[in-house]
Amino acid sequence: MGKEVGLAYVCIGNSDDKLTQFEWSLFVADTRAVLRRHSVETHGEWFAAPDAEFQNACWCVAVLHTHRLDLQRDLARLAFRFRQDSIAYADVLFTTFIEPNVPDTAPLPASLPASDALEQAQTVELHPNCTQEDVAPGQQPDEG
Repeated sequence: MGKEVGLAYVCIGNSDDKLTQFEWSLFVADTRAVLRRHSVETHGEWFAAPDAEFQNACWCVAVLHTHRLDLQRDLARLAFRFRQDSIAYADVLFTTFIEPNVPDTAPLPASLPASDALEQAQTVELHPNCTQEDVAPGQQPDEG
């Protein structure tokens, strides 16, 4: 990427439930379209887990510096159209590339042994609105 292109992160959400599911899907689609119109490439697109309490989405895009203000203007229009208080926009002003040639002076933290990970995965804590019948066969709720 040359100096005329920079990275930007754009995040939207529906934590206040102003939007119906259908409106949220339109907001996501329209945001994606605006980002594609103003960026030279998309580096990533992330969403909250389907079972998360809140809906949100985030994109990382490469934007020509000459297009940043137009992108921000169109994002402001989307915020108005979809009754949002704001849309988060973050310019990446400086990027550091971490190279693998640094001497290894300290060990990296070890991951869980497979047996511990399996034990944790099999421990299920019931949500207050769930009953034992909601737990998959063979799993036991955490008594803790």
